Amino acid sequence: MVLEAAQITEVRPGEIPLNKMRQGQKGIISHIDGGHHFNQKIEAMGLHLGVSLEIISAQLMHGPVTVRVGSTQAAIGFGMAGKIYIKLSEQ
Repeated sequence: MVLEAAQITEVRPGEIPLNKMRQGQKGIISHIDGGHHFNQKIEAMGLHLGVSLEIISAQLMHGPVTVRVGSTQAAIGFGMAGKIYIKLSEQ
């Protein structure tokens, strides 16, 4: 499924939530909208501000989002992925 640009909701100029990205898109984590425990949980997965990642798969209907960070892959729930904002890389 290919998403049209109108379907992607920008929160800040140039940023989109991780759960709105498509397979193969790359970007850098630019903002995390979560509390202390949320931040601890995603940092344990290697996700923090400034980290580059790539979408490996994104499920329809609010399924998990699988990302690659370096040589590691992590699956993130749809709701959690919606709190992680990405500045897309030029492809």
